[in-house]
Parts: sequence; structure tokens; C-alpha cells
Amino acid sequence: MFRHNPKRFRNSEAYWRILALTTTLWQDYKLAYNLARIEKEDWSHSEDNFIHGLLGPKRTGTCATLPILVVSIGRRLGYPLHVVHTVGHVFFRWESDEPKECRNFEFNGDGLSSSEDQFYREWPAKWPAQLIEEEARRGANRLYLRSLTPIEDFASALSLRAVTLEAVGRWEEALEAYYAAIHVNPNNPGYIAHRHELMKKISAADELMAGVIATTLNFNPELPALISATVTREAGLSISYKQLAHPILPSDPSSDSTFRPPPGITPALFRIRRVVNDIHSMHQPMAGFKPGTPPEGFEY
Repeated sequence: MFRHNPKRFRNSEAYWRILALTTTLWQDYKLAYNLARIEKEDWSHSEDNFIHGLLGPKRTGTCATLPILVVSIGRRLGYPLHVVHTVGHVFFRWESDEPKECRNFEFNGDGLSSSEDQFYREWPAKWPAQLIEEEARRGANRLYLRSLTPIEDFASALSLRAVTLEAVGRWEEALEAYYAAIHVNPNNPGYIAHRHELMKKISAADELMAGVIATTLNFNPELPALISATVTREAGLSISYKQLAHPILPSDPSSDSTFRPPPGITPALFRIRRVVNDIHSMHQPMAGFKPGTPPEGFEY
């Protein structure tokens, strides 16, 4: 098909091969993007973060998984495919020496596109001048818009594991995964920054929990509670904790297996962590840049 009409496929055998591969995945295996993740970013669903979601009955994934699956299959076919990062997004690239060709690809489960690097400096987030300067200084070691090495692929997977564990409140395990990612790839400052932010969250939750224990009469860490939180420039994060008299019911969110406290973490501390995590996420999104000053009187 390609040799009969190469112009139809941009005179690129690489483009034709990837089109054939992704069309097979789309039409024959019904792979699709989980549209719920476009509407709401949620890192707590491991099936959206790793390829078992695409390989399972739902056959859905995100930019964290679709490129990985295509690259994994393509490499088994002998294709020179690589994972590539830009700010808040992952895509893949065909990069070969003979013949010389470098082409970016975007597969979202319902089609294929190919864009130049400049496109990814504008989408999904426009790069600020500071980031452009930092990337220029890093040169060959830049964080974005270059093919990752196998060890960097591994570190990225460890980091994603950490993000997933962090989102479901398994912070000690997340911290271990961040340390592992840093050990594997110490040149990525993002892993260090995320580890630092998690350590701050752990410290903040422990400090708030100590305050709750000191001010709650007959404190019982196994009982549910009503929690309201406030963020101000002056005082930072403060909470109001009202302990309820009855155990957690099956209808309570804490009974959801996805958000069940990990071993060694009481329901009370787990709830405090979720408050800290949600407020932190609002002021320091994963894919963004330095957050602005929290607004006065923010209510959780």
C-alpha cells in the first residue's frame, strides 16, 4: 500500500508503519482514551497510569499509557520508537539513523497525528520563558522533547508509581518510589521536587494530626470526622475537626477499597492526609509551574 502511493503517507515508511500499527490497536482491539481524565485529572486510578488498563476489559488509557503500549509493541517489531516528554504530556517518536528520520507521533485511541517539536512547546501548556532558558542550558540533558533512554523510561515509570501511590494516600510507599526514581535518574530535578513536596505534605499532615489529638476530647483515631480546612497567607493551612460518634459505614468514602488506609495509618490520619493532599493539589498541580499565592480564606 505504501509503495503504491507513498505521497498518501507523507512519503514516509515510518509514518505508514505507525499508522498501520495504531489503526490495528484502535479498530481491532478497541483501544480508547479515558475521556473522564480529560474532564478531571485524577492520579488515583492505576489503570489510567499503567498499561494494564489498556490490556484489561475496559481498553482505556491516557497519555501516560497509550504511547507506552505503542512503543512496547513497536520495539518488538524492530521499530526505533522512543518515549518523549513535554510539559504535562507524553507522546512517542520514531528516531532512526538509517534512513535518517525523526518524527513525533500522537495516538489518542481514535486516530494518529504527527507534529513538530514546536507544537509541544505550545500544547498542552505554553512554555514560559524561564523554562525555555533552562532547557537551552541543559542542552543534550534537557528534560523535554528528546527521546528518553531505557533507564529514563524506567525512572519515569517509578515516578508514575510514586504519583499513583501518593494520590491514594500510601505516602510512605510513594516516598520509596520517588527515592528509587532519583537513584535511577538523579539528573531529573522533577523527581527531587516531587519528593520534597511529598515530604512537606507528610510533615503538614503529622503536625495537623498532633493538633487534632491535643484538642479533640476523647479522641478516637478509628472514628470518622467532619473536617473543614482554611488556607490563608498569614496562617497557612488550618483545619476544624469534629469527631463523629459512630464507626465508618460502608457508604462512607473511606470504606472504598481504593481509598482504604494503608497498614499502619489510622482512618483519622488518612482523612487528614486527604485534606492536605487535595488542598496541595489545588495550589500546586502536577503538570503546572510554580503556584501562585493561595487565596485568602480558601475553604475545603
